[in-house]
Amino acid sequence: MRNRISILRLAPIILLALAAAAPAANVTVNSLADAGGSCPGICTLRQAIITAGSGDTITFSLPAGSTITLTTAELLINKSVTISGPGASQLTVQRNTATGANRFRIFDIVSGVTVTMSGLTVSNGVLNGTANNHEGGGIFNAGTLTIANSTISGNTGTGLGNNAGGGISNAGTLTITNSTISGNFADNNASGGGIHNTGTLTVANSTISGNTANNTTPGGGGIMNEGPATITNSTISGNTVINSSGGKGAGIYNVSGSLTLTNCTVSGNNGDTGFGGGIENDGTLTVVNSTISGNAATLGAGVYNSGGGSATATLTNTTIAANSAKSAGGGIESVGSTVTIKNTIIATNTATAGTGPDISGAVVSNGFNFVGINANTGFTGGAQSNDQIGT
Repeated sequence: MRNRISILRLAPIILLALAAAAPAANVTVNSLADAGGSCPGICTLRQAIITAGSGDTITFSLPAGSTITLTTAELLINKSVTISGPGASQLTVQRNTATGANRFRIFDIVSGVTVTMSGLTVSNGVLNGTANNHEGGGIFNAGTLTIANSTISGNTGTGLGNNAGGGISNAGTLTITNSTISGNFADNNASGGGIHNTGTLTVANSTISGNTANNTTPGGGGIMNEGPATITNSTISGNTVINSSGGKGAGIYNVSGSLTLTNCTVSGNNGDTGFGGGIENDGTLTVVNSTISGNAATLGAGVYNSGGGSATATLTNTTIAANSAKSAGGGIESVGSTVTIKNTIIATNTATAGTGPDISGAVVSNGFNFVGINANTGFTGGAQSNDQIGT
């Protein structure tokens, strides 16, 4: 009897241990419908997210080139799951494209969960600019999110208090690898056409291109960054800021964060009447082994470094070339702030007004630099003997 009582007392503990040891399950989506069904059975993506337990993986058994069209509302993810798609060209998750369709983002990841998404395209999320519906046209992340081998394209964030993120708004921890963020739009005084980051951002082996921030004083056609961000082996190209009075950072606007670019290309971004066609830095910027070329703006077509005098930019083993400013600083415009260059080429840039075609403002040389035209350039502490400076 005594042994039986002991076993009964241990039963709940044994059951809990067995539950904890249970392997993660796969939930397979086999329906293109927005909602309904059951998993297993006729399983929609929305129902799969509801059915899945923490740690489970959602997979897909659908024809190649399938599109899941959402008609009702965003997909809320409030548990730690993996969504493993067949490939960005094989599966698209989008909002209904019909005229007058409800406006909502595609995915909303809440705080405290860890989510991995791979192998899918997220498209046509559109926000309406209300207090609870203005950040992250494609994805809003407040948790820990990894996006791999995916495409985030054709989404729109609508501004409210200068916040948006047409493609993605990140307030948590976001890692993007082997992915494309393209053709997204931050509208109506919104920022971050491709990505708006207020959390921690890591981007690797990815392309951020053709995104737009429209009618915005802040800016960030490709990325608006307000937190720690690291970008490696990636391309930021063809992004745009549209503003009649001057937007900021067509490629990247680093507002107050710490941004590091390594082995990156920042090219063909257009700041129009604004500042920083490639990059505007008002925080801390480190660029290593990278190329900044073919960008356009009124001031600082390659890099505009300001931040009210508090910004710091360090450029090492980097090429800044063929950028075009309407006014000054075709390559770099340094406004009362600190720019340090080492083993860097700054040449063949232009400034229509003739002020500092390559560099306008003061820079610090740590040696081994090549600067094409020295007009309007002041080397704080003087150029190094191993610098090559044109006239």
